[in-house]
Amino acid sequence: MFLMSIVEFMKSNKAVEVPETFRFGSVLHPGEGGDYWNCSGKQDAISIQLSHAATLTSIGLFGTKNKNSIPVKISVRNSKSETIFESNTSYKSTGTEVPTRVPVKVKMVAGMKYTIGVVIESAVNLYFGKNGISEVSCGGKLKFSLENSSDSTNNTTVHRGQIPSLGFKI
Repeated sequence: MFLMSIVEFMKSNKAVEVPETFRFGSVLHPGEGGDYWNCSGKQDAISIQLSHAATLTSIGLFGTKNKNSIPVKISVRNSKSETIFESNTSYKSTGTEVPTRVPVKVKMVAGMKYTIGVVIESAVNLYFGKNGISEVSCGGKLKFSLENSSDSTNNTTVHRGQIPSLGFKI
């Protein structure tokens, strides 16, 4: 009986994946309206704060009009400026405005500010978002607020740029 209650407890405490969130109202194609998004080693960054503890499981990144592999350095820092996650990896561009989900695993607590930074290497003419929102609800299970980050050296802000989507488990 005791073992059964432990098994039931473990089943009930499984992490639940919340719907992936998209923070932009629209996506611009490279060159649309004379606008281009080039990275070339500059950092795109945004700060977030969660309403509940959760694990960040993916970061969405835009690609180019070609289906190519794009190198990226991802970092997550907490409010004490401590790097709590870092990865040098690459992702495959979809060749469309649909972002690619790059897997990460970062435990986050509620109420603490985190800065997500990406340095997309050697990528020119990327898709990019605009009309971004400052508060996002993930299927009613999690909310997070976004702020501009002073770490962003490539002009990503709450309202435009890279890091179009985030995936979480709670």
